[in-house]
Amino acid sequence: MRRKDSAMTAKNEPIHTVVRGTMILTLAVLASKILGFIYVVPLEHLIGLEGLTLLNHGYTPYTVLLSLTTLGIPLAVSKYVATHNQLGEYRKGKRLLKRSFYLLLGLGVVMYLLVFWGSPLFAKWLQSPESTWIIRASASALLVVPAMAVLRGYFQGWQSMGPTGVSQVIEQLVRVVFMVLMAYLFVQANYTIVNTVALASLGTLLGAIAALVTLLIYWYKRREGIHKKVLASPSIEDQPLLVEYRDLIRYALPISFVSLAIPLMAFIDLVMYKPILYDLGYSREVVVNWFGILSSTAQKLIMVPVSIATAFSLSILPSLAKQYVQGDKEYITKQTEQSMLLLCYILLPASVGIYVLAEPIYTTLYSDALGVTMLEAYTPTIIALGLYTLTASILQAIGKMKWSMSWLIVALLLKGLGMLLLLPYNAEVGAIHATTIAFTIGLLGNLWGILRTYTLSYKRVLTGLGAISLAALIMGLAVYAGNQFSDRFLPDHLFLKMLELIVLVLLGVAVYFGLTYRIPWVKTLQIGRRKKLKQ
Repeated sequence: MRRKDSAMTAKNEPIHTVVRGTMILTLAVLASKILGFIYVVPLEHLIGLEGLTLLNHGYTPYTVLLSLTTLGIPLAVSKYVATHNQLGEYRKGKRLLKRSFYLLLGLGVVMYLLVFWGSPLFAKWLQSPESTWIIRASASALLVVPAMAVLRGYFQGWQSMGPTGVSQVIEQLVRVVFMVLMAYLFVQANYTIVNTVALASLGTLLGAIAALVTLLIYWYKRREGIHKKVLASPSIEDQPLLVEYRDLIRYALPISFVSLAIPLMAFIDLVMYKPILYDLGYSREVVVNWFGILSSTAQKLIMVPVSIATAFSLSILPSLAKQYVQGDKEYITKQTEQSMLLLCYILLPASVGIYVLAEPIYTTLYSDALGVTMLEAYTPTIIALGLYTLTASILQAIGKMKWSMSWLIVALLLKGLGMLLLLPYNAEVGAIHATTIAFTIGLLGNLWGILRTYTLSYKRVLTGLGAISLAALIMGLAVYAGNQFSDRFLPDHLFLKMLELIVLVLLGVAVYFGLTYRIPWVKTLQIGRRKKLKQ
């Protein structure tokens, strides 16, 4: 088996293998998130905000149920396999793969059956009984994804990230292409919006099947090398099935709970937003349109920069966890400071830029300007959510998962309370403000947990944030001036609006990086300069 095909040929992987694997996963997460944004644009033109609202009636519960079904087990499998492979105990990893695969396959089937039988009641709760088959279609992926995730975890335990990265991109690509294609064909055939969305929702299942096939191809190519190592490893004592499941779930559960943050926030919007607005006297048309913007068009736009935070958080987790085990507090402190500054370096200008260009961005991509106000309100969420994701990952790496869980519960309770208090005050953007407040409080709680163990350099962090903020402000003023100029002198034409938007984005990038490139501390944030952390 060739080295370039697998990272499974050495007991102790060289550092470039780990870095390469991290980059693969980071790029795969980023590509998947971008694809997840792109498909909303044609769907909004094909099925409208009502169709996007119906789509989220199925997809949001699916994401929550998927996290509850997998229970963080794939990541636990990855760490278990990596640990025992280092000890040459390949049989233990192979046994856990088999048992975990059947466990999650069974849990996925059970969860889908519960969804199938319970979907009419849930659809009734959403005051949308027509969503029943949409919920069932979206949840059908539970028959495949949980078990497939175990196989991804097993490959990652061998420090082989290619199968996971490639399968993630293929899964999202097949899902997106199928959904857009089905929406186009059935709209042209004059199907109802409900039937069109239900059929398009099967893209989640087809994407999962495509990803599973991809992983099985990787498995087929590498099975001989794996089998040789398993046969050469020492025999192991048989462990009772229930005992192994108990230990696995006990380890994985905190990880699973933290990963539920974004899906649970979206789920709270799903179950509370529409009933509250109906009670306030808003019409069905207004409520459906606003929820479509809240959960799809505007929300997908802000998730593009947030996806960078997610990908970056995944990339720093292994190195932080390793240094935590070795007791290197200095490295963890400097990496935490540097990671927060790097994320702010990306998220602050993104937030300012989207706020200033909210109107041209939204009207260029979508069919109307209904979501401009919501998109503007969402921009602070970019920073709060991005930093929350990062700090939660840091707490996970340093063994403080229970602390992160506690503050996630606080954030979720605040989100629910914020919905009750803020929606009557401002029905259009109250739910967004509730999300921003909840993630901000969760972020502060996470920072408190980090600071209880590690002492950060307030001077360095605050100085860095000040420089970033000033540069982002100047960038925002430059882009605003350019936008005002183009609005005054250019005709209102779609092609010209797209060209204007591209020019304004490039202007913002040039101004921002021109102002910050030569700042000394910014240079220490460049990828590939991490050795300075040790100095």
